[in-house]
Amino acid sequence: MSTLLHIDSSPLYGRSVSRELTAAFVNQWKASHPDGRVVDRDLNATAIPPVNAEWVGAVHTPEQARTPLQKELLSLSDSLIAELEQADEYVIGVPMHNFGVPSVLKLWIDQIARVGKTFAYGSAGRRA
Repeated sequence: MSTLLHIDSSPLYGRSVSRELTAAFVNQWKASHPDGRVVDRDLNATAIPPVNAEWVGAVHTPEQARTPLQKELLSLSDSLIAELEQADEYVIGVPMHNFGVPSVLKLWIDQIARVGKTFAYGSAGRRA
């Protein structure tokens, strides 16, 4: 069974062209994957905190040595990464705000870009 991760980042909901486009994609995907599963992630309905010093410290603490607070700080990040790992395909709605991506999308990227989880450094530099 295929899984599609559907992410929307526009705050405009009913007036959003990017949401309209991702919804059309999801409908077509469902038609061609009748047994598939869609995971919807609305970044405006998700409280995503900015990365801070405590979060960075938690990321760089070995998993078995993390305190309960550090585990809590990383719980949303862990959930968002799990959604990515479980999906076979992705559709991400990205409107342009002030010549860039919406701030909620940048917060999401910060939460999923984790050294040792979604990328690593090797002798030749960063590797995915």
